Amino acid sequence: MDTNYEIRKVKATKDTLVNVLAKEGEKDFLSKLHSSGKTKYRARVIAGMMEKVARFSTDWAIQAKKLKQLTSDVSVFELRADGKVIRVMTYLHDDEQRTPIYLFDFDGHQGKGGHIKKSDLARAKKLASLARGCMMGGTE
Repeated sequence: MDTNYEIRKVKATKDTLVNVLAKEGEKDFLSKLHSSGKTKYRARVIAGMMEKVARFSTDWAIQAKKLKQLTSDVSVFELRADGKVIRVMTYLHDDEQRTPIYLFDFDGHQGKGGHIKKSDLARAKKLASLARGCMMGGTE
């Protein structure tokens, strides 16, 4: 039986709420990062990029190459943190605002080719499909 997922509004920064996909009854990835001393810096970098997307729009982020489309079937994008290898898999919902739903973080530029692991991409596609279902069903 598959775990149920939900989309939560999470405080990325003092003034910015973002949508994050999480398993029901568990912490989302951003909250986990914020709660550990070892990953607080990573959380701040990710939250800073999320704030920029919220402030300037997803269209700006795509044009500025902060969001890079990875698939065409479920709108999986990679959110890139400035000057870092930190990435966040992101689903862009097909509404008027192209609402970003943040799925999970990972490290980019692994090896010389800079390719994303197949397992990360497969996970992103699955979670993006679940996020789409939550958005379509109104589960928040």
